[in-house]
Amino acid sequence: MKHDKKNDESRMTNVQNIRSDPASRGVFRHSSFVIRHFKFVCGSLWLSVALLMMASPVSADWLMGRGNPSRTGTDELRAPTIQTPKVRWAFKAKEHFLGAPALDGNMLFLTALGEFNTGQIHAVAIDDVNPTDGSTAKIRPGVPVWNKSAPFIKLPVASSPAIYGGTVIIGDGMHQTDGAVLYCFDELTGRALWRYDMEGKLLHMEGAPVVDPTYPGGTAVLIGAGDGGVLAIAANRATLEGKEVDMAELRKVMDRNWAELMKQYDTAKRKDPDFAVPPTDDALPHATPIKLWQKGEKQWHVDAPLLLTQNKIIVCSAYLDDEKLGRRAVFCLDRKSGETLWEREVEMNPWGGASVDGDMVIIAGSTIRQDQNLVDKARGMVGGIDILTGRLNWVRRYNGGVLAAPAIVDGMAIFAATDGTVRAVSTLRGADIWSYTATTPEAKQPFFAGVAVAGNTNNRGVVYAADLGGVLHAISVTDGRGLWTFDVGRDPLMQAPGMIFSAPVVKGQEIFLATCNVQDKYADQPCAVVSICDKDFRPGVDVGPKVVINKEQRRLEIPARVAPRKLASLKDIYPLEVVCTWPTPAGQKAHETVVITEVKPSEVQAGLEALGLKPGQPSFGAEDPTGPEVTMSLVLPLPSGKQRVVPLEKTIIDKVTGKTLPPLTWHFTGSAMRQLDPSNPTKVYGADLSGTFATIYPVTAETVIQGNLRMTDQSMLKLEHNRDILPEENAEVKLLIEVKP
Repeated sequence: MKHDKKNDESRMTNVQNIRSDPASRGVFRHSSFVIRHFKFVCGSLWLSVALLMMASPVSADWLMGRGNPSRTGTDELRAPTIQTPKVRWAFKAKEHFLGAPALDGNMLFLTALGEFNTGQIHAVAIDDVNPTDGSTAKIRPGVPVWNKSAPFIKLPVASSPAIYGGTVIIGDGMHQTDGAVLYCFDELTGRALWRYDMEGKLLHMEGAPVVDPTYPGGTAVLIGAGDGGVLAIAANRATLEGKEVDMAELRKVMDRNWAELMKQYDTAKRKDPDFAVPPTDDALPHATPIKLWQKGEKQWHVDAPLLLTQNKIIVCSAYLDDEKLGRRAVFCLDRKSGETLWEREVEMNPWGGASVDGDMVIIAGSTIRQDQNLVDKARGMVGGIDILTGRLNWVRRYNGGVLAAPAIVDGMAIFAATDGTVRAVSTLRGADIWSYTATTPEAKQPFFAGVAVAGNTNNRGVVYAADLGGVLHAISVTDGRGLWTFDVGRDPLMQAPGMIFSAPVVKGQEIFLATCNVQDKYADQPCAVVSICDKDFRPGVDVGPKVVINKEQRRLEIPARVAPRKLASLKDIYPLEVVCTWPTPAGQKAHETVVITEVKPSEVQAGLEALGLKPGQPSFGAEDPTGPEVTMSLVLPLPSGKQRVVPLEKTIIDKVTGKTLPPLTWHFTGSAMRQLDPSNPTKVYGADLSGTFATIYPVTAETVIQGNLRMTDQSMLKLEHNRDILPEENAEVKLLIEVKP
C-alpha cells in the first residue's frame, strides 16, 4: 500500500496533542485547541464538554481502559526524562496482575487474580497518603491504602478499573466462570457503595468499564458482559431498601451504617478481643444501581474494553470457536439508547477493544488470546473503520497477534504484537511509519500488553512497551528508535521475575507496571506492581523508612508498626511465629508477627555487618541456628509523649499460661539465598522475597535473625500480643537490635 505522505501530514496536524474525546482527561487543556477544531466538534457532544472544561479545572478521572479513547495510558503532554531506569518501590504479592492499572491523584488502583482464582482489588499509594481512619501515620509509597477480596468479591477479577467522582468501578468474572458483579467503591476508603449482579452462563466482565459523565439524566457506566452483551447503568442512582436514592444520600447511608458497625466492633473488642470480628462490606445495605439498557444479550460476546467517543459506544465482540457463540464484529451504538448505528464483521477477534483518532476507529485482532503456549500459531491484524458509516477503510495483517488496542498519537496507531515487534502505522491509511524490535534475537520476546505513550513527535515523546520476558522497552515515538531497555525482575528492589500481560501507565516522571506469573517457568511465583523512574529521580517525599545505624551504642533502630492480628483475607487469627516482617500482602508472615515494617531485610543485615558482625547459619528446623548474639527491644510511645524501652519477650505472651516469654537467645544468622531461575545460577537474598527478617521459631531459613526456640516448642506454645504492653494495632514503634556484649 502506497504511503500518502501529504494526507498523513495533514491528518497529523489535525490531531496533534489531542486525546480525541471529552471523556479523556485533559482533552481541552488549551483554548486554542478548541478554537482550531471548532468545526470538527460542532454539532456533537464534544462542543458542550469542551466549553465546560474551559471554564472548570481539568478532570483527573480515569474514565475507561488505559485512561482515554486514545489508549495512551496517561494524560502527560510531555514524556518522562528517564535515562537510567530503576525501581523506586515494589508492591509484591502472590497474586497475578492481569488488567492495566488505573491512576487518580496519589493512588494506583489494581485488580489481580489471587490464590484459588479469588478476585483481589488494591488501592496502592504512589507517594505518602494520609490515612482515612483517623491515625496520624502516613501510608508509604507502594503500600496498600485499602484492599478488597473474598468473600465480598465473589469471582476472579481481570477488569481494569474506571475512576470517576471519587469512586472506583470494577467488574468481576472471567471466561471460566458464570455470572458477574459490577462494583462501585469509595475511592479513599474502599467502602462499597453499590453493586449490580448479573447471572448467566458465559456471562462475565473482563474488559474495563466506561464512565459517561455527560449521559442525559446523570452519569452512566457501561461495560461488556460476555454473553450478556453490553450493560448500561446509572452510576449516581440506586435502589436501597425499596427506595431510589442519589449518590449523595447513598454515601450518607453507608457512612452511618459503617459507623454503627465499627461501634459494635469496638464494643466486642472490649468484651472479648479474641473473638471480635471486624465488619466487612457484606454487612452494609445492598444498593443496586438503576439499569438503563442492555444490548446484544446472547448474540454478542463482549470481553473487550468499551470505547466512548462522539456520542457513540464502540463495542468489540468475539466469536468463541469452542462454544460456537458470539459474533466476530465491531458495533457502533448510540450512547443514550444503545441502538445499533452500524456493525462491521471482522476477520479476527478484536480481544483488546478499539481506540479512536477523530473519525477513524482503530481496531486490533488476534487469532489467539493471552496464552503463551499458542504464540507460535498467532496471527494478527490492525484496521481502520470510519466511525460515521462503519466502512472498513484499511486493514494490515501480521505474523503475530495484536492483543491490545493501539495507542494513538499524532496520526499514528502504535501497537505491540506477539511476534516481538512494536509498530506505528498511519491511522488514515494504515501505511507503515516505523517498527521496533529488540536488538538481539535472544532478547526478542512476544508482547501481550498494550503500549503507553507519553508526549508526542514534537517534544521527544516516548512509547513504553513491556514484553513477556518482563523487559520494559522505551522507544522514540518519532522514529521507533530504541532508547533503553529495563529488566524489571532483576532490579535489586524487585528480585522477582515475571511476565507482563497488562499495559503500563505513566504519571509525571514515573511508569507503573504490573507482572503476572500464571504460566511458564515462573508460574505461581510472587508478582509485583512497581514504580519505575530515573535513578536520579528525587520525589518530594521520602520514599520509605530507613535503618538507623548507631555505631557508638552498637545498635540498629528500625521504624515499625504494631501488626494487625486479624487480616481481612484470612478467616482465623494465627499464633505468632515471627518478630518482624513486611505488611500484608507482601509479607508472607504478616498474619503471624509482632510488628511490621517496610524496611528491606537485606538492609538490616547490612546494618549489622556495619557494626562489625558476621552472619552465621540459619536453622532449617532441626539444627540450632548459629551467629553472633543480639538482643531485641521495642521502643513504645507513652500517653505523656515520652517513650519506654521494653524487651521484645515482654511483648509476647503464651495464651495457655498467660505468661510472657522468658529471655531468648537471638542469633544473627543471615538469610539463606534463593535461586529463582533453574537455568540461571544467580541467587538472590531470600528474606527480601518473603519480607521476614526475625523469627521466633525456625519456620524459615530466609531471615536475618532467629531465636533459639525449636519447632517442637511451637506445638506447646500459643503466642499472642501482650495487650497490656503493646499499644493499639498500627501504632508506630521502633525495633531496637543491639549487639550483645
